[in-house]
Amino acid sequence: ERELEELSALEVTRVTLDSYRERVDETRALSEQGHRTAEFERRYRILLDHQDWIGAREVAREFGDALPGSPRPAAMFAEVARFEGELQKQQSAEQGVRQVETFLAQKDTAKAELALKILLQLDPENRHRRRLERQVKALQKSGRA
Repeated sequence: ERELEELSALEVTRVTLDSYRERVDETRALSEQGHRTAEFERRYRILLDHQDWIGAREVAREFGDALPGSPRPAAMFAEVARFEGELQKQQSAEQGVRQVETFLAQKDTAKAELALKILLQLDPENRHRRRLERQVKALQKSGRA
């Protein structure tokens, strides 16, 4: 702004001054947009850290309303869906492990085998896989003996 005033005092052509003024305005708008974007991102990350999927989606919606041309809100929605799906899958796998262990403790071979099959369809790389497979096999052998 100060430079524009100085140029105006030097009687620089109006077109040049308007051009500079437009650049200053664009720079100011980009700076303000950057600050707004940073604030949306900060709120969004906090909500993700707390696994508040509804709140994170709300921030993404607000972001989209405030800056309609930005592709980031759509990416935020996709990211929330992915994180939420991963958490649900993890929780389902943990529940599956507990079910297999319960059936093993009850010495119910058929249910333990079925629960293990379901668990492995859901999570083939489950970290408890080898242990549970050994325990089911041992239960099968003890039932036949």
